[in-house]
Parts: sequence; C-alpha cells; structure tokens
Amino acid sequence: MTSHTKMQKAKVGALVAALTLLTACSSASNDASNRPDAGDPQKGGTLEIALNGDPATLDWTSTSAVVTRAVGWNIFEQLFALDKDYAIRPMLAEDFSMAENKLSYTIKLREGIMFHDGSEFDAEDVVASLKRWGLVSGAGIEAFSNITSVTAENPTTVQIELDSPFTPLITALADVRQTAIMIPSEIADATGSDAMQDNQIIGTGPYKFASREPGTRITLERFEDYSSRSEDWGGLAGAKAAYLDTLKYNIVTDEQARLNGVQAGQYDFAVNIPQDLYEQVKTMSTVQPFIVSPYAWLAFVFNKGAPPFDDVRLRQAVAYALNLEEIGAAAVGNEDLYELDPSIFFPEQKSLHTTEGTELYNVQDVEKTKALMIEAGYDGTPIRLLTTKDYPEFYKAAVVIASQLEDVGFTVDIQVADWATVVERRQDVEAYEIFTTSSSFSSDPTSQAWMIPGAWPGSYESPAMEKLIKQWALASDPDVEQDLLAEMNRVVYTEVPEIKGSVMSALYVGGNDLEGYPNWMDTTFWNAWLSGSQ
Repeated sequence: MTSHTKMQKAKVGALVAALTLLTACSSASNDASNRPDAGDPQKGGTLEIALNGDPATLDWTSTSAVVTRAVGWNIFEQLFALDKDYAIRPMLAEDFSMAENKLSYTIKLREGIMFHDGSEFDAEDVVASLKRWGLVSGAGIEAFSNITSVTAENPTTVQIELDSPFTPLITALADVRQTAIMIPSEIADATGSDAMQDNQIIGTGPYKFASREPGTRITLERFEDYSSRSEDWGGLAGAKAAYLDTLKYNIVTDEQARLNGVQAGQYDFAVNIPQDLYEQVKTMSTVQPFIVSPYAWLAFVFNKGAPPFDDVRLRQAVAYALNLEEIGAAAVGNEDLYELDPSIFFPEQKSLHTTEGTELYNVQDVEKTKALMIEAGYDGTPIRLLTTKDYPEFYKAAVVIASQLEDVGFTVDIQVADWATVVERRQDVEAYEIFTTSSSFSSDPTSQAWMIPGAWPGSYESPAMEKLIKQWALASDPDVEQDLLAEMNRVVYTEVPEIKGSVMSALYVGGNDLEGYPNWMDTTFWNAWLSGSQ
C-alpha cells in the first residue's frame, strides 16, 4: 500500500471492526468546542489542571495507570492512533503494508519529526521503542510472542517479521494502555524494562516535560518544533495545535478542593469530580461539566500469587458474596452515570461485546459463598483491601465491599493510600489481598492487560486464557471471534482474576474560559485554549 486511503481500506482481520466504541460524549450545552462564543483560538496562557493523584511514573508504556496517561498523551505519540470515532489512523507512521502471508509488515515513517531533546525521529527509534514495549507492556509482550524481528531498513522504513500471523498487530500499536509510545533509542535502550525517570521523559508530542515537584505539580511546556499532521481526525490522531504556553498539573487529592478550585478560578480544569455532584455542577454558572462516557468499569483485583486468593474457590466465594448494584450505587451515586454490564468489553464496542458466558455475573448466593469458604479453608485471616481516596469511587466501593464480605464471615482490613502508593504496592504479592481500581478502554483481547496472564498486577496464571488469546491472534472470521469472546467470558467468571463492577461515566469540570476542549476519552489539551489569554 502506498497511500493513507489504501491503508484505511486494508482489511487486517477484525482490525477496524473491533474499534466501534462511540465518541465520548459531553454535556452539549457546556461543551467548550461547541459553544457559540468560542471564537477563534488564542495562543498563550497557562492552563491550571487539578489532577487527582501523583503519577508514580510518566512512562506511559510501563503502567496502565490512568493518571499517568492523563499527562503522558500530551507528551508522547504512537505510530498509529485512534481518531475521535475510534478508527485507526497513521500518526507518526505515514503508511503500512502487510505481506500476503501476514508474516511481514512494512511501516513507512513521516519525515521531519523532532523529539523534545532536538534529535530527529527515525526508524532506529521505532525499533528500540517497540522492543522495549515488548518487554514491559502487556499488549507488547503478547505481540512479541509472535514477532521474530524488528529492523530498520532505512531511516524511514521499519520491517516487522512474525513467525505466525498476529491479526491485531496494528490494533495493538494503536492501543492506549501501556502504550507503544515512541521515544529516543538511547532512552529505550537505557531503561529496558525499568520505568523511565523524569529526565528521560522525551517524546514527539505537542507539549514537552518541563519540571516536576513530587506530590505537588507537573509542568509541561509547548514544544515549538512540533510537527503536526493536517487531517481533522480528532481523538489522538490528526492535527494538533499547542495553543497554550504551559500545562500545570497540580496534585489535588481532595475532590471537593478540585471542584472548589475551578469555581474560584484557581484551576481551569479538574478531573474526577464525584459523579453524585453532577446535578449540582450543572447549576454552577462558573463551571462547565464534561461527562466522559464510557469511562471505565470498577474492578476488584485479587492477589492470586499468595494465600488465600491463590485458591480459586475463595475468589469465587467473594464473587458470590458481592452485590454489584449496591456497590455501584455507593461508588457513583448518580444512577444515570453507571450501569451493570458483565462483558469483558464495553457495550459500545459492538464487535467485541457479548454477554454469552457471563451467567455468574452479580449472582448473590450467601450459602454458596459460605460453602466455598469452608472448602477453601478460610480461617478468618484479615483480607487487606487496598484502596485510595484519590479516586473517590474506588474508596466508596471498598467500604461497601468490606461490609458485604464481613456480613458473610470474612475479616476485612481496609488500607487506604495515595494512588502512587497503591500502584507500587499492588506489584508486591506480600502487600495486599485485593485492590480496587478501574479498567478503561482497550481495543482488543490481546491488549486487555488484566486478563493476559503475567501482564497485570495480581499474578494471574491461566493456560486456558493463554490458549484463547493465541487463538484470537490468528482469528479473522467474525463468528469464530464471537465464540472466542464468549469463552473468554466463561474463563473470567470461572477463574475470577478480578471482579468487574459497574461501568462508570466520569465527571470532569472546566472553567468558562476553557475553549476547544475535545472531551475525548480523557485529558488531551491540544487544540484547546483559554479565552482572554492575550
């Protein structure tokens, strides 16, 4: 293929069909990009953002933490990216072609792209970045189980060879969890499987890392040498203009302080306002609400690498004990901003969503719980439930979970920490039994990190799931894919690596001076500006 048009028409298995998630919606009357007084973009100014937690790292490849992504995708870019309609577009890539036997991919790169350190992006950077992605990302590890080599044919051409077809390869390169970001080869080689340090945070995006005060603030600045695409694709793809001089991410862990700060003009934008405040926020004259939907689902992840939840029977006991409707109501509050859904993909992902095989979702059976507790030999040892108030819904869910489990005979110890500490502690099999989190958008089973054995905190091992993921990587028939998705559901609800709670919408708020904010999936601030900034 030699053009964007041909690339978009290429049928690589279920590549585009898998990406049908609807564009995240916003409150239409308050969407800054749609307001009649938005006017022409203005250059300049500092956007003060109230972020709910301090990222443990800004290295988007090494973690799936949303708080890292919220900052990172203003810094980094991918070879391929999702547009506003969740279709795959070339970003740093110019085009790609696939051999007839599906064992060889040739990726042509755009020219004249600069990194934030002044070096020029080329094929050697792609090779090193992809190899590192294959070490530290769940999607990358899965992809590289099929990849035999990644080489630079010349400065603008990358060749990927596989030992067996891997249908979702380009999908994986465009995924937004533990993402295949492009970084200088020297940094990729130096860090390997370790997370990048702050002085290594160098990408090609419209904003560059400037400074960090741990626990207080992260500052990004406009990258003057940014090379934008011209296409109006939206999402993470197409044209990006850095109108703002500076992005300041202020770490504000108290949700009321974030909202009050936007009301008072201290901040221009705030994430993760409690959803039960939505009706109140809509009445505020100094605040515009943004509903991100679908945003994520609540997830309660077991530590399967140590007793007692290395015993699947005890994980099943917890699943039978929980009332997910009660947990969702407590965590989210506003009934319009959450729903129960059992699938391992969002309802809007039409080609990936199925409820077949989910019969054990939200089935309360106290007698079954108690019988399984006896079979597993549970002796009353406290279950350490690790959570955070940085995401209020996580903490509120944990309180209800603890109550429901104690009602059936578990002893529960709620342990509250800041989000960065949770991210660190959940890697330690000696540090917890369950942690609360959420699962956000993933475009394919091979990049759904929590269900890939070995790719997610919690020490999941599953020959059955490994087999299904391998079969998915080879599949191109929609009927076969549906059968595999149903079987994946069955494995999840039998082996219970985590419990899926309710699907949530998120509530973000902005000040009235914020214009052009796209409200797509999460916090991207290119193409946004502040009115009256000059």
